[in-house]
Amino acid sequence: MDVRDHITALAPRVLALARSLRGPTADAEDLAQDTLRTALESSSAFDEALGSPDAWLFGICRRLSRRRAASTIRLGLEDRAASESAPSDWRRDGYCLLDRAFLALPEDQRSAFSLVVMQGLGYRAAARIEEVTVGTLKSRVSRARRALRLVLSRYWEDSS
Repeated sequence: MDVRDHITALAPRVLALARSLRGPTADAEDLAQDTLRTALESSSAFDEALGSPDAWLFGICRRLSRRRAASTIRLGLEDRAASESAPSDWRRDGYCLLDRAFLALPEDQRSAFSLVVMQGLGYRAAARIEEVTVGTLKSRVSRARRALRLVLSRYWEDSS
């Protein structure tokens, strides 16, 4: 399969990663489109000996996201919560809470968790994308899991 075919096939996963990095906003869709455009324009630079197409593509997405984060002011958790309509049942409450808790994680933890848990990459590939050691990446994923578990356990205690 040609690298351009891989890029096209990975578009839904790129969008999922972009949403996990930027939230469910138009900015995430723009990030995904910019990632795909950049990858297609530089597809001749892809070297399969250095890694898989998905790791290469996710690395592009991650770098573009970092640049955007550095140049924009992020909304606080309270602002996001205030702008959302109130969910009507406990299940939606839990999902909204989990979504807000995920978006409130520090970006390095959110990105590591997304790459490993949500995108299914191995620790080594994700560490290359994040440009950190495998140990650092594992630590970030662990801290993200712990933070999300804590939020959910408090929610279930309060709703019991």
